Amino acid sequence: MKEPQKSGRGVKGRQGGLKEPPAAGEPRQRGLGLFAVRKRELLDAFERKYFARLNREAGGNLSEMARRSGLSRPTIREYLDRLGLRARE
Repeated sequence: MKEPQKSGRGVKGRQGGLKEPPAAGEPRQRGLGLFAVRKRELLDAFERKYFARLNREAGGNLSEMARRSGLSRPTIREYLDRLGLRARE
């Protein structure tokens, strides 16, 4: 088996892409490169801010959130549940 090549910045994997090792204290996600981890973190932060603001501006009304966002009510509910946000019942 061929050993990964070392470059100046990281370890070059079999597909040729550079993968930086996670810094101390950072979560290590199996099978995901640093790019994918950072992308997921940014997307999670965006979704949390977007749906928190949407919820606040719609007064917690699920139907109004759906109208404003163009998403279906079940999709809005899934996001709110996943993000730990509550709509007005």
